[in-house]
Amino acid sequence: MSYLRVFCSDETIPTLDEILKWTKLQGYNLRIDKSFSEEADTASREWEAAAILDEDGRRAFICEVNRAEGGEESLMHEEIEEFKELLKEVEEFPFEDIDKVLKHLNETKYIIAAQPLSEDVDETEDNALSVFLQYFVVNRGGMVQEDGEGFYEGDKVIVGLE
Repeated sequence: MSYLRVFCSDETIPTLDEILKWTKLQGYNLRIDKSFSEEADTASREWEAAAILDEDGRRAFICEVNRAEGGEESLMHEEIEEFKELLKEVEEFPFEDIDKVLKHLNETKYIIAAQPLSEDVDETEDNALSVFLQYFVVNRGGMVQEDGEGFYEGDKVIVGLE
């Protein structure tokens, strides 16, 4: 299954409560699936993973925070380095856009990785995931990357990665 990631340049990791409050203001009543992680503290900035329920109460996706813990050996740094290597091979997109993505990767403080739970994502699940990720773009200096697509600015792929 593919992943969507948000590379966040803001240092503050939000609480799950903050994210869900914002998504509700956008018209989406998302919730945490307590059966996924019973000890998940929705008021803590130290959360590691959560399953998100869509408006219909179905588990739409799982998300996790990848921090720089462990320095250069962290999953976050490994992913950033992998994407930098992939960007070196990109030729069909403007240099300015590639440079913008590289600059953003260098400024990344943490990554939110989200995995849809179904290959056949319906509109409700897609909207739940989109609004959840949009929180990080709007509030935490995020840039979205989708496996098989590339890096986004708004709704547009600015640098494609196959």
